Amino acid sequence: MRFGYLVNALQENVLGIAPEDISRHLYILAASGSGKSTLIRGLYKHLECANHTDSIPNSTIYIDIKDDDAKLFVQQCEPTSFEKNNVVYLDINHMEFGFNLLELPEHSELDRELLVSRMVGHIIEMIREFYTQQQTFIQIERIMRLLLFYLYSNTDNPTIIDLYEIIIRLQRDGRTELERIFKTYKNVTGPEMRQSLDAISRLSKESWVPILNRVEMFATDEYLKKKFAVSHTTINFEKMLIPGNITIFRISDTETPKYAHGLAIMAIVLKIWFTIQSRASRTEQNKRSLVVLALDEFQRIKDSSIITAILSQARTYNLGLILSHQNLSQIDTSLLETVIGNTASQIYGRVSGIDANRIAKAIDPHFAKELTDQITAQPDFVFTARTRPASGQQYGLPVQF
Repeated sequence: MRFGYLVNALQENVLGIAPEDISRHLYILAASGSGKSTLIRGLYKHLECANHTDSIPNSTIYIDIKDDDAKLFVQQCEPTSFEKNNVVYLDINHMEFGFNLLELPEHSELDRELLVSRMVGHIIEMIREFYTQQQTFIQIERIMRLLLFYLYSNTDNPTIIDLYEIIIRLQRDGRTELERIFKTYKNVTGPEMRQSLDAISRLSKESWVPILNRVEMFATDEYLKKKFAVSHTTINFEKMLIPGNITIFRISDTETPKYAHGLAIMAIVLKIWFTIQSRASRTEQNKRSLVVLALDEFQRIKDSSIITAILSQARTYNLGLILSHQNLSQIDTSLLETVIGNTASQIYGRVSGIDANRIAKAIDPHFAKELTDQITAQPDFVFTARTRPASGQQYGLPVQF
């Protein structure tokens, strides 16, 4: 195989993904053992070598949330990539690095207000997952937004422990603490906020318990404190975006505490997304090099709006997402429709007849039976692909390779 070179797929009669379609995202669905991780490694090898041949300047990021895939990605890297110090391997359980979940990425003062607003939105979503009763969360959401904006009014890098300490004070004497916040937070004025503060001050202590229980973990659990409550993130996410760089995260599901596994994945994806947006604020669109982020078993953070945000917006930032997983029961119908509707290329390995039928109907209802039979009967390492047609052409039938 000749990695790193471009070919004319029509002239050479081969299946191809156009370079401009990489930032339009790729979706891979295939059962365990059918070769999807191997396929992603092949794509990444191609992208790595495309840097060496100057075909497509790019940087790649892979998040291994299982066990051994990260090591296989390292082993396949070219000697040239190591010689240029382009390969970065980060194992969350065996290396010393930490994230500040609330820290803002590099930004200009002009962009700060919008950046804070986006960050608060994502943090609120993470907090929402702590609550099983949405009605209780609706009461808390107003104060959480105020607290987060208050923290950001003082610094670019508040920590989750800062948030915990404020909540403790609110639980003990909500009225006094809220009055102090109201006086100090200069950007909040008007009778509406006063009414909101009055309502919040009457919340019972029990209303704070669900979030306090979760946030308290970061103050008391040594693993969480060391990994997610540091003052400054100790990884250079900006460097990951430089063409030629290959970054491999290992977040082993057998070694990472269960309660921290999804949080670690979400923290990394959030940091990458905000760094990408920060780059966009400083760089013209035609000068943003391609960045490709692969999320194998992406259903681990399927409930995060970060996935849909990246799918709908990332092309502008020249960020390509590779989403893969094993079966459709792992995601709901709405997310499946979003993924298929926002990915230019879809690749299907062997899956169950039920999943194959759903996919076939989504691809082409007229040939649903034939496609279902084809996808269901595929051996390992054989796939059916649907790629975006060339300009002026219509979608054709999916190609098996």
